[in-house]
Amino acid sequence: MGMRKKFEPALKASIALEAIKGEKTLTEISAEYWVHSTRISKWKQELIYRSGEIFVKPDNFFYTFFKHSTHNI
Repeated sequence: MGMRKKFEPALKASIALEAIKGEKTLTEISAEYWVHSTRISKWKQELIYRSGEIFVKPDNFFYTFFKHSTHNI
Protein backbone atom coordinates (compact mmCIF):
# COMPACT_ATOMS: atom_id res chain seq x y z
CA MET A 1 0.00 0.00 0.00
CA GLY A 2 1.14 3.52 -0.75
CA MET A 3 1.73 6.18 1.82
CA ARG A 4 -0.90 8.84 2.31
CA LYS A 5 -0.01 12.21 0.81
CA LYS A 6 0.39 15.04 3.32
CA PHE A 7 -0.42 18.62 2.39
CA GLU A 8 0.83 21.79 4.04
CA PRO A 9 -1.91 23.89 5.69
CA ALA A 10 -1.13 26.87 3.44
CA LEU A 11 -1.62 24.73 0.33
CA LYS A 12 -4.89 23.34 1.68
CA ALA A 13 -6.13 26.89 2.29
CA SER A 14 -5.06 28.00 -1.17
CA ILE A 15 -6.82 25.09 -2.85
CA ALA A 16 -9.95 25.60 -0.72
CA LEU A 17 -10.02 29.29 -1.65
CA GLU A 18 -9.85 28.38 -5.33
CA ALA A 19 -12.81 26.07 -4.84
CA ILE A 20 -14.76 28.79 -3.02
CA LYS A 21 -14.09 31.33 -5.78
CA GLY A 22 -15.79 29.04 -8.28
CA GLU A 23 -13.69 30.16 -11.23
CA LYS A 24 -12.67 26.53 -11.86
CA THR A 25 -14.59 23.30 -11.37
CA LEU A 26 -13.57 20.85 -8.67
CA THR A 27 -12.43 18.53 -11.45
CA GLU A 28 -10.11 21.19 -12.85
CA ILE A 29 -8.66 22.00 -9.43
CA SER A 30 -8.30 18.30 -8.68
CA ALA A 31 -6.35 17.69 -11.88
CA GLU A 32 -4.14 20.74 -11.33
CA TYR A 33 -3.07 19.81 -7.78
CA TRP A 34 -3.42 16.00 -7.97
CA VAL A 35 -5.90 16.01 -5.08
CA HIS A 36 -9.20 14.11 -5.10
CA SER A 37 -12.26 16.33 -5.48
CA THR A 38 -13.80 14.88 -2.30
CA ARG A 39 -10.80 16.05 -0.29
CA ILE A 40 -11.03 19.51 -1.86
CA SER A 41 -14.72 19.69 -0.93
CA LYS A 42 -13.88 18.81 2.69
CA TRP A 43 -11.17 21.48 2.84
CA LYS A 44 -13.58 24.01 1.35
CA GLN A 45 -16.25 23.22 3.95
CA GLU A 46 -13.72 23.38 6.78
CA LEU A 47 -12.45 26.76 5.59
CA ILE A 48 -15.99 28.13 5.39
CA TYR A 49 -16.91 26.68 8.79
CA ARG A 50 -13.79 27.86 10.62
CA SER A 51 -13.29 31.21 8.90
CA GLY A 52 -14.81 33.06 11.86
CA GLU A 53 -11.89 31.98 14.04
CA ILE A 54 -9.59 34.32 12.12
CA PHE A 55 -11.24 37.43 13.53
CA VAL A 56 -11.59 36.30 17.13
CA LYS A 57 -8.94 37.58 19.54
CA PRO A 58 -7.83 35.22 22.32
CA ASP A 59 -8.13 37.88 25.01
CA ASN A 60 -11.82 38.65 24.63
CA PHE A 61 -15.06 37.07 25.78
CA PHE A 62 -16.14 36.05 22.28
CA TYR A 63 -13.03 33.92 21.81
CA THR A 64 -13.92 31.86 24.88
CA PHE A 65 -17.56 31.69 23.85
CA PHE A 66 -16.67 30.67 20.29
CA LYS A 67 -14.31 27.93 21.46
CA HIS A 68 -16.89 26.47 23.84
CA SER A 69 -19.80 26.72 21.42
CA THR A 70 -17.97 24.96 18.56
CA HIS A 71 -16.26 22.35 20.74
CA ASN A 72 -19.24 19.97 20.69
CA ILE A 73 -19.92 20.20 16.96
